[in-house]
Amino acid sequence: MLSDWPQRDLQAWHSAVTASGGAFSRRGYASSLNPRTLLKYQQGYGRWLGYLCRAGRLDPAISPGARATPANLDGYLEHLIASGNRAYSALGRFAELASALRIIDPTGDHSHVTSPDGVPLRSRLDLQKRTFTIHSPKLLFEWGTGLAHQALSLSGDSRRQVLLRDGLIIAFSAVRGLRMRGLLSMTLGDRLFQHPGTGAWRVAMEPADIKNRRAISYAWPEALVPLLERYLAVERVELLNGELCDHLWLNWGGKPLGEMGLDKIIRRRSATRFGADEAFGVHHFRHCIGTAAPLLAPQHPGLTAGMLAISGRVAREHYDRAEDVTAAAAFHKSLAAQRRAVAEEADRLFRDTPGYADIRASAGEPQEEQP
Repeated sequence: MLSDWPQRDLQAWHSAVTASGGAFSRRGYASSLNPRTLLKYQQGYGRWLGYLCRAGRLDPAISPGARATPANLDGYLEHLIASGNRAYSALGRFAELASALRIIDPTGDHSHVTSPDGVPLRSRLDLQKRTFTIHSPKLLFEWGTGLAHQALSLSGDSRRQVLLRDGLIIAFSAVRGLRMRGLLSMTLGDRLFQHPGTGAWRVAMEPADIKNRRAISYAWPEALVPLLERYLAVERVELLNGELCDHLWLNWGGKPLGEMGLDKIIRRRSATRFGADEAFGVHHFRHCIGTAAPLLAPQHPGLTAGMLAISGRVAREHYDRAEDVTAAAAFHKSLAAQRRAVAEEADRLFRDTPGYADIRASAGEPQEEQP
């Protein structure tokens, strides 16, 4: 919590995030960040302070930048790994720390936090992609619409309200793969609206809603229009229970869904559908789209980047698992061909050997009809 920070750090943070620019001056780095990003860096810095405190290395009298010594950073990295953070997660924690220090101590050089001795930290970590099941977006879409239609048959109001909402979120995510920030920022009238001329539903996300700060606009999936209009006319009104709120996704109390609530919904629903070990969060939809798009439309190499509003490099490096799928398919195809060749050679050499037919039968291999 901010209240637990050393006074020096707390004052520097508040000064940076509340500073206002004048005619001949401007606000610092913090002014370019949206509130969610600021909160992320604040929490990341709090995690760093918590480690230093528990390790007996937190000296309130030392400036924030001076605490980022090689020994403290080494200890922090070891602590993160020992606490179960994967290499990618640990790298993200150090990026948060470097950004927070840039806010608190804008005149200091904090590049060593992510590039010790000028060498990028990522090159010193074992950055391996996590292995997880990639589901067809079609399967995820049918799962979501199935939940929504199932909700319409329920008699209990509260169950119907949340199941239809959850199904609609899942089906929409299977088609568009918005990040958590984008989903939560969807509001009626601006992010989601009906075209004044055609009446068609459209989504328009502002730069602040998108990680790469590029506004995007597209039609709401036509197949989901009936479910959307049903949710807006019935379930969402019931969830509001007389309250006023322009957010699309609401909780039981009629308030906007938060990050924890949305993440819990997707993980709980996916655990029920695919098993506890296969549960996933909101971001998983992006990986599924990023893998399926190159396989389904190889003639359009920029499709993934366009749909997910990311660069081509990011699409290839972080979302496209299609190469893994293609490689696995090629391997199994090659393996099957080798097995057929070996079987044919064995038949040629041992066809007349007594008992050979019984061996093949016991192995479950099809037998040729004898003339």
